[in-house]
Amino acid sequence: MIRILIYDDEKQQCDILENLLFACMNEKAKIDQADTIDKALDCLESTVYNIVFMDIVLDSDLNGIDLAKTVQKKYPQTRLVYITGYIKYCEEIFTTSPDALILKPFTESNVKRALDIVQHKQKSSDCICIAVGNRSIDNISLEYITYLETVSRKLTFFDTQARAVYEFYDIKMTDVIEKLPSYFIQCHKSFCVNLKYAKKLERFKFTLENSREVPVSQSRFQETKSSYLKFLEETL
Repeated sequence: MIRILIYDDEKQQCDILENLLFACMNEKAKIDQADTIDKALDCLESTVYNIVFMDIVLDSDLNGIDLAKTVQKKYPQTRLVYITGYIKYCEEIFTTSPDALILKPFTESNVKRALDIVQHKQKSSDCICIAVGNRSIDNISLEYITYLETVSRKLTFFDTQARAVYEFYDIKMTDVIEKLPSYFIQCHKSFCVNLKYAKKLERFKFTLENSREVPVSQSRFQETKSSYLKFLEETL
């Protein structure tokens, strides 16, 4: 299920946008609202969001563009859609590379257009689909996934902040490995690492760019070392 945050200091505008999002997505979303910067930051700290709809003109010392810079740095996997009634900001917003823009007043057509843009960008990046029983999770973006770990029948995907962004039960690592791009390698029975985020390899661990250490098993060390060297040769 897609997690969405709406941040607008006008509660009525949050309600209107939430209703339109549910209409466009057939209610297949969990939507939170924030009408103050403190609420927005609390939501972002406690929840991993797929999309944040951010108003630009806010009743705060920071405007939406300033806050978006912080959001994009700390939560790079989150898609950003600006919402505004002021066309004068349309040039300035691109300093933060948003995924889409919605001009107020909200309509079903401009909300749907923004969702379509975000979905298209999501599909254009590396992603996989994992089916669980009769439920299907589509377009899991791998762009900011640093490693995977299995513990007690639970498979977890971790992002650049070492946060658990996807969790699946009764899914084996081996069932997922074959779907992943070649720059993901299984370095341990319970771990798979994204080589794009590997900073250093030593016996017997990877150190990632976020300083998180991922173990490498003794039995897989030579194979892992060869794969890592090959990756470096192809990307340098």
